[in-house]
Amino acid sequence: MAHEGDNFPVYPDAAAVLSLLKDRRWGVVTSGRTPTVLHRLRAGGLPDPPVLVDSSQVRRGKPDPEGYLRAAQLLNVPAPDCMVIEDAPAGVEAARNAGMTVIAVRTTHPDDELAGAHHRADTLSDAIPLITDWLDRTHP
Repeated sequence: MAHEGDNFPVYPDAAAVLSLLKDRRWGVVTSGRTPTVLHRLRAGGLPDPPVLVDSSQVRRGKPDPEGYLRAAQLLNVPAPDCMVIEDAPAGVEAARNAGMTVIAVRTTHPDDELAGAHHRADTLSDAIPLITDWLDRTHP
């Protein structure tokens, strides 16, 4: 990401997804580094995440669940009460192994590589009804 500059934009509708969360806890788990991730989020008009777990904070990266489990701990939310939005097979596997619900978006990988997710959507916009339904059912 550091070499791509601003050619690596945030996903369309990311702001809409964050608005769904209202006062709920949320965070970002990434294999990137905090300065690069914050730059990308800010360039896309998104807020800094309350919790950001980057590659420097874990011993084992995705597909190991360590990053997601650390984020849940920092958010003070039990892992089974967490939902993850992922676009990569290693991230889907990590979140599943952490015991979290996973929605995969088919933006970077084909459907068969994301088969481990609980739900799949073509875009983040298409995932909004899945996210809303999950929030309504598990966190009214």
